[in-house]
Amino acid sequence: MYQLLKLIHIVAVIIFLALTGGASDTLFDWTLYRSKSVQWELCRLVATVTPLIAIVLMVIKRPA
Repeated sequence: MYQLLKLIHIVAVIIFLALTGGASDTLFDWTLYRSKSVQWELCRLVATVTPLIAIVLMVIKRPA
C-alpha cells in the first residue's frame, strides 16, 4: 500500500509542476521535476520488468 501512495505522490508532484510551471524556465523547478521524473521512470521499469521475470520463471519451472 505504501508503494502505491508513493507512486501517487510522485505523479501528483509532476502534474502540479506541469500545471503551475509558469511561462518562463526561471519559474519552473527543473531539479525537482527531473528528480520526480527519474523516480517515475524507475517505477515504470520495475512494473514492466517484474511480469517478464514472472513469465520466464513460469516457463522454465520444471513440473513436479
